[in-house]
Amino acid sequence: MTNGTANPITVDLPRTVPNGITVTLDASVTLAASEKKTVQGSVYVPASVTDGVYGVTVEAKVGNVSYAALPLSVNVNTNPVYNGGFEKPAAAGGRPDGWSMRAGVWDQTVAHSGQYSAKLNPDANNTFNVLNTDTPKAIAVTPGHRYTLSGWVKNNATAGSVALGVRQVDANGVTVTYTWTEAGKNSDWTKTDVTFNVLPQTKTIWVYLKMDQAADGPAWVDDLELREVQL
Repeated sequence: MTNGTANPITVDLPRTVPNGITVTLDASVTLAASEKKTVQGSVYVPASVTDGVYGVTVEAKVGNVSYAALPLSVNVNTNPVYNGGFEKPAAAGGRPDGWSMRAGVWDQTVAHSGQYSAKLNPDANNTFNVLNTDTPKAIAVTPGHRYTLSGWVKNNATAGSVALGVRQVDANGVTVTYTWTEAGKNSDWTKTDVTFNVLPQTKTIWVYLKMDQAADGPAWVDDLELREVQL
């Protein structure tokens, strides 16, 4: 903020804030002649605020004259599954950021929401036909707590198995256990839940979509999210 005049001024900073969100910021700032000053504040979002994008506006006024309206977007996203809608591309392109696609396909022709989903094609020769969370995006969880992974699965296979799952991993990167929920055969987009208790040695979890060798059609997953639930 810069005072371009030869006189001191007081700049009022009224703000428009959505219900539930708190902005901490000085109500006004005094600037000496030709003074430049940085004004800092903070935004507090309580757990009761639902996910979404919220607009905050801070106005700069001197007297009754408004000189600027400063918009701020507050993106509330409490879902720890990174890029669970597969919309963000990896830096190198060709796959969704945060996901190890293996033989999977980043599909722009079929999606539950947005433009993209992740797809597995049947492969009778592949004994571990999966796509999963990339290592740097493993999700930290709390031992002894219970969580539910939810995702939307579309399964065109009429035979074999397609399943959404969670892999629990210890501090050394060793698998502790897997938990799977089967998707319905020959089914349109269906919300699929995987509920699991975190074992004492678990540090992180990875999300998986799996297809066995007997599957005879493709399957897609989209809109993944993880929530803690009561034991």
